[in-house]
Amino acid sequence: LRYYYSSKTLYSVDFYREYFKDIQHMFFAANGKTKKALIFDCDNTLWKGTLGEDGFNGIKIYQEVQYLALQLSKKGVIIGLCSKNNPEDIDNVLENHPDIILKDSDIVIKKVNWDNKVLNLQSIAEDLDIGIDSLVFIDDSSFEIGLIKQELPAVKVFQAPAKEYEYGLMMNQVANLFYNPSETKEDGFKTQFYRDQAKRSKEKSKAVDIESYLISLGMVITVYLDNLSQVSRISQLTQKTNQFNLTTKRYTESDIKGFILDVDKIVISIEVSDKYGLSGLTGLAILCKKTSKIDTLLLSCRVLGRNIEYKFIDIIVNIARQYKFKVLEAIYTKTLKNSQVEGLYDKFGFDITRKTREVSIYLLDLRCFKNKNLKYIEDKDGKQN
Repeated sequence: LRYYYSSKTLYSVDFYREYFKDIQHMFFAANGKTKKALIFDCDNTLWKGTLGEDGFNGIKIYQEVQYLALQLSKKGVIIGLCSKNNPEDIDNVLENHPDIILKDSDIVIKKVNWDNKVLNLQSIAEDLDIGIDSLVFIDDSSFEIGLIKQELPAVKVFQAPAKEYEYGLMMNQVANLFYNPSETKEDGFKTQFYRDQAKRSKEKSKAVDIESYLISLGMVITVYLDNLSQVSRISQLTQKTNQFNLTTKRYTESDIKGFILDVDKIVISIEVSDKYGLSGLTGLAILCKKTSKIDTLLLSCRVLGRNIEYKFIDIIVNIARQYKFKVLEAIYTKTLKNSQVEGLYDKFGFDITRKTREVSIYLLDLRCFKNKNLKYIEDKDGKQN
């Protein structure tokens, strides 16, 4: 009441602090800070007990925790394991324990060995091709939690409570870190996407050279223009894509719908598929007719390393020519995560016109652009609205 009478403050500072904890995930999601992978230890984390000491029949499965993790998996969250254990013992539990909820088929990546967990988490991020700050890790050990906080401060860590009912409540906090304002069909297939990617990586390691490997994939790009049925996924791409994102502009579904209906904008989206399966809607470009500018250019990390970007720029230029563009202006805005695409427009043949520490502006004369004509990547028209 003292604060109310002095400054008409309705609520205490503690209230505002707690209130923000409940709504912060919405702001994080809108600004591309949603987490992508939930990584579990096993003993006293996925189940109560130590497998090596208590044995297969001596552990108690944390069913509520596993059920909540399974629901996150169905919404597109990557589920993984990082545990000091014998891998065959863990596989046996995941495949054969009568009370198990989270099965081996639900787990995208496993680092079950006796190596340092810091190194294993770094390896998980590299294998998934996501930032280390996209990981959430749950472990029961105070030592492991402290080590990861010290060595990998970007990883969000939680310590599994000893009391099971507290663990279920904690999982609700964990789930908020993966808040997704709208689900898309790609979210439901994400586990399979990453399994397909593992097959690609295995074949790539056996290939004589990268060219023969890319040819063997049989890649197809399906191109869509101004497709209203894809609004949710397109918005999601702008909010979640950080690495291969030239301007890193975040757009809501309302923004994207407005662009599609705006006669001055061209919204180009692409789906990528190959012999291993469909990667889904994974590329986006937004063009402005009046300014001849590329407002947004991005690709999901799940299709990187296959020269998709070179075929995509061919597609973008061809569409720009159809709309009578003479030039294309493009911008690269530097962020903490997109350094890998710095200089990309140079590789595409754009000329740089202005550069600062954070922003580079490019221009391309469409008469001078030569298509790469990557014959091992087919492109076709998708259904247009």
